[in-house]
Formats: sequence, C-alpha cells, structure tokens
Amino acid sequence: MYKIALELTKNCNLQCEYCYQTHLRENMDIKIAKNAIEIGVSNAISLRMDKVLISFFGGEPLLRFSEILELTKYAQLLAANKDLDLSFEITTNGTLLRSDILDFFADNQFYLKISLDGTPYYHDLNRLTSDGKGSYELIARNFDSIISYQKRLKMPVQISMVITQNNYKDLFLNIKHLLTLGFRMFDTALNSEDNWTISELSELKKELGKVVDYYFERAKIGKGFAWTFIDNGIIPQMKKRKNYFCGAGVTSIFVNTAGEIFPCFACFQNEALIGSLDMGFFEEKLERFKKYKRNLNRQCTQCEINSYCAACDCLMVNLEHSGDYYTVPMMFCELAKLRYELTNKLFLNTEWNEILEKAKVRN
Repeated sequence: MYKIALELTKNCNLQCEYCYQTHLRENMDIKIAKNAIEIGVSNAISLRMDKVLISFFGGEPLLRFSEILELTKYAQLLAANKDLDLSFEITTNGTLLRSDILDFFADNQFYLKISLDGTPYYHDLNRLTSDGKGSYELIARNFDSIISYQKRLKMPVQISMVITQNNYKDLFLNIKHLLTLGFRMFDTALNSEDNWTISELSELKKELGKVVDYYFERAKIGKGFAWTFIDNGIIPQMKKRKNYFCGAGVTSIFVNTAGEIFPCFACFQNEALIGSLDMGFFEEKLERFKKYKRNLNRQCTQCEINSYCAACDCLMVNLEHSGDYYTVPMMFCELAKLRYELTNKLFLNTEWNEILEKAKVRN
C-alpha cells in the first residue's frame, strides 16, 4: 500500500500542553493537495502497488472539512481512472465532529483516529481549548455517534493516547475507561518532549504490565482489543525479519502545507527533506531509503533483542531525537526493551499460543 499524508493546515482549535507543533493560520492550497495526490498515485503505479491510502493531518484537519470533501472526490476519480483501490484516513481531536461529517466518512470508508487521553480528569490535564478549558466534554457529546460509526463500518475507531509525565501512573485506568465507552483500538505514544528518567520508565513498565495482563485476560474470553504497542511487538515474535523499516520515503510520503515532501511526520528537519512538489524528489536523498539496509551502531549490535526491534530501523524518529539516522534515543530504546519483555511474557504462556491458533482459524 502506498501512503500519502497531507498536512491540510497548521492551525488547530486546541492548545494541548504537549503538542510539538507551532499552530499557525497556514493552510495547504487545494492545488498543492491535488498535486500531492497525483504524485502519490503516480508513485504507487510506478511501484506496481494497487492500493493507496490518503491521510488527512493537521493541526486539526476538520477545520478544512470542505477541502476534505473536494479532495476525497478528486482522489476517487483519479484512482478509478487508474484502477486503484483507494482508502482514506483522518487524525482528529474529535471536537469538531458532527453527524453529517461522520456520515460522509462512513460513506467513503474513512479510517478514523481520535485523540483522547482517557478519563475526563486525565484528558483535560493536557488537551485544552484556546481559553484553557478541558476538551473532554466537546468530544463526549459525540461518543454515541462515534460508537455507531464503528458498528456501521464494522471496523474500530482508533484512539490515540499520549503518555506523559502527568498521566503515566494511571495508564491502565485510562485504557479501562475507554474500553468501557466502547472503544477497542488504542495507539499509545510516549511524549518525546518530556525528559523521561529510567526511574519513571520503570514505573511505566508496571502500568504497561497491567494493561498487558488485561489484554490477555480479555483475549481469553473473546473480548480482546487492539493495542499498537503490543501488536507491533507481537509481529516480530511471530516472524523475524532482516529489518523492520516501514518504507518511509519509498512507499509513503508526508507533504506539508508548503508542498515540501518528507518521508513521514516524525521529523521535519532540513536533513529529512526529500523533495518538494515544485522541484520534485531529491534522488540523492532518496537513495538512503530506497536502498535501506540495517546499519546498527555498536550499542544496538550488542543488544540481545535487535533482531526483534523496530526502533533500530525508525530512521526519522532517530534523526529527530538523536540527530543521527542510526542512533536510537534512550527513551525509545528503553521502550523497545519493555515491549519485547512484555510480548515475550505472552509467548511464554501456552494459553496465548492457543489464542493465536484460534485467531488463525477464524481468519
């Protein structure tokens, strides 16, 4: 699948405490967006890929819903003429959702990702409106419609949670709260702007362990949920690969409001810039990604889990946080070790292997 991510706007209606972006009233011109889609479709065809995913990002992309309407129709027409299987995705804070918007997303099979950190208390610690108030209730008014959306499309809405130094001690509580609401898919990301200590990460391990135990118990009774932190750790345990490079820059691109092209949204440094819609791709920079081979530094070479570790291959995260493509930042290294330890615990349990076998039969 070829992935095209569009930064429709840098503007946002929230002012979250941990947001790494500077919110400006800067929007992507509709011509730039259409050009980006054309280039992405052309790349997919060149790579002989028959599936294309278009992701709408911000800021808050729903501030430009009318443009999403136009771009969706434009992309569908383009894909139909090229005989491509096209899908859409949007990452939103959820505060601007309306029934007509959800109807449009459902009619066009959008994968929906909503930022929600947990209980009202913990969500409102960090996800604030422009006047400093919590935003939980602005999303909660749409919960029934969002749950109905899941049922209508028969696919889960992904809840994106940010783990911070002021909420990590209650991660389990927050996930249980969201499960109670009817959500079944979670992506938990560590706030990279916080200066995490080994002691804090050790405390976080206990919370992650509680969630893993709950993940296992629910899977046993057929009420499992998806959690990217563990799911992404399970895959290497089931089938090791030479590397876990995601294809950034090769099978995926991120285009910002100005039409600059990056491999993904994890790094916007000049070093990561691989082209622009005006000038095309910088082939000399693309070579690193097209001909990617693992290049482990001494620390990673000596690590006993490197054959299971995707952090070694996450070039953009490494560049953003360590200044080097092949040096894994301490925080992400420790998190990878925690993931391996917790997923390995699952695989050592005979009941877990029985659950996997049943899942294979169902699929």
